Order: sequence, then structure tokens, then C-alpha cells
Amino acid sequence: MVALALALVFGSRLHDWARQRIVQMSVLAEVTEQVIPQPVAADPQGVPAPVEEAPGAAQEVADAGPDAIAPVVEPVNILLLGTDERPDEYGPSRTDTMILLSVNPDTGAMGMVSLPRDLWVPIPGLGITTKINTAYQLGQLQDYPGGGAQLAKDTVSSFVGRPVDYFVRVNFDGFRQLIDLIGGVPVDVPYTIHDEEYPTQDYGVEVFHLDAGLQVLDGETALKYARTRHGDDDYNRARRQQEIIRAVADKVMNAGMIPQLLGKAPQLLMTMQNSIETDLPVPLGIELAQGLQGGSTGEMERLVLDNRYGEETFSSEGAWILLPDRSKVRVALDSFYAPLEAARGA
Repeated sequence: MVALALALVFGSRLHDWARQRIVQMSVLAEVTEQVIPQPVAADPQGVPAPVEEAPGAAQEVADAGPDAIAPVVEPVNILLLGTDERPDEYGPSRTDTMILLSVNPDTGAMGMVSLPRDLWVPIPGLGITTKINTAYQLGQLQDYPGGGAQLAKDTVSSFVGRPVDYFVRVNFDGFRQLIDLIGGVPVDVPYTIHDEEYPTQDYGVEVFHLDAGLQVLDGETALKYARTRHGDDDYNRARRQQEIIRAVADKVMNAGMIPQLLGKAPQLLMTMQNSIETDLPVPLGIELAQGLQGGSTGEMERLVLDNRYGEETFSSEGAWILLPDRSKVRVALDSFYAPLEAARGA
């Protein structure tokens, strides 16, 4: 499955930034304005209604002195979706990579939660419980308001108990091209990987070998590193995906590559237009990228909801699933979001 590297957020923003720049430099800028679609309103199952603040509550907190509860900042939550779209397949694909990226716009703090594809969750609006990686596909097939992306957002929002503001979906080609466009990414491979059954696009297999140690991965190798799971499992694969995202973010943000990549705007637009889909507004994407530029993702919060947070078992239909323990998941998510929801100086 596609490893959703930062191709997803920063890469897609570069794509949209490039598109915006091209439009601004053309005659189209004089006759049209970009319309940013608003997310479809949803009522995810299991998400409690917001608690209305009592009159005067804000003033009471302000007057409470140094022991008052620290203010909370709502992070921007972006769902990263990876799809395996093969040339001979028709219809919507499953999203076997699902990562919720959260950014605190006040402090620049970032975090990633990986949601395993076998996670067994309720699907809002459809009245069924199934694997989380089917939400996008079901939304497309069932004409869910806002389509598959909205149903995926609503499903994740229902599960984590927080709003999911935007999504970015990328396929294999987009992942490879984005990694190659920035000249590859440095990754410290923790152990040698030797996979003799790495899946190919024509449903065959091939050998994939990667030595341990610091490696600079091109797009194809990064994709294989993020997808391979023979020899370990989906959870370690999720951790590799997060590592690649962090590496891409470090390279793009710290090396100041965004201005350089703007010079490749036409090429970026042509290669990315069929590989990436998003509802993240261009101005917000640029604002987030500029706020993060020059920072470090070394302290990025990371969480993989693996089998420590649920039981691996079979569904009544015989499918292998991860049945979440909601109490353990809640504690893990609260701990994960604590630094991401803190205001500056809190």
C-alpha cells in the first residue's frame, strides 16, 4: 500500500501552489477566482455533540489566575490516504494507508496517528461495522454525500473523537514522483530488509533487498520500503511510512526547497494532476508550510494503533481484524493530542 509520505501534505501543497502560480501568471487570473469547496456537513456516529459553553465561562477562566486551565488550540487535522490504483482495475480502490496528520497552527507542533487497515470500526451513515480501509471505497460506491473522502473523514473522526478537517489522497505514481522531485529522502534503515515476495503491479512478485544503515531512497525504493511487510507486519510498515513522511518533511522544510520547487511549477503540475486529490485550501496549505519551514520534525508526535490497543481476531465473516479496545485507544489518543492541543507558552 502506498506509504503516504509527505507527498501527501507538503507535496500536494506544492502541487496546488504550483497550479495557483500558473493560473496567477495567466490570463485566467483576470477572469476567474478559485472556489474552495466546503466539506460536506456530517453527523459521524459515536462523536458526542459539542458541549455549549456556559455564559460567562470564558471570563471566569480569564479571572481564575495562574491555576486556570491552560487554553486549548484545535489542531488542523488532515487525513492522508494512500491508494493502490492498478491499470487493469476499475472502480474505487481501498485506502490501505490511513494516517491522520495533526498540526498546531499556533505552535507548529505536529503529530501522526497511523490507523491499521484491519481496524474494525462503525461506518457512519451506513449502519455497518467493517474494516476502516473500506470507508473510502464504500463512500464512492454508495454515493455518500461528499464521496469516499468524506466518508473516510467521518469514519476516522468518529473513531478518534476529533474533527477531521481535510484529506489528501495519493496513488503510487504520485508518491514515486514526489520523492524523485525532491531528489530522494535520507532514511536510517534500522535493520536489513529482504523480501522475496514483494508484490508487483502485474500481480507477480519480485525480490526487494535493502541494507540496514543510512540510505538515500529514490521514489521507487521509498515506495517499496514503505509497502513491504514480509518479515514483519502491518504495524512496522506503518512505522516505516511515518519515518518516510518525517524524512520528507525535514528535507522540504529545512532545506528550503519549496522556493526551488516553485521553479518547477509547470512540471510539478503536469506530473501531479492525476495522482493527488485534496480539499485542503491552497492558502491554508501555504500558511502551514511557511509556519513549519525552518523547524524540525525530530520531535514529531507519532502513534501507531497496533495490537497493543486491541485484539487480533476474526470477524463473523472470517476476515482478519483488529478489534479495538476503546478504553486503551482513548488513553493513547488523549496522551498523543495533549502537546498538539496546547497553546503557545502553555
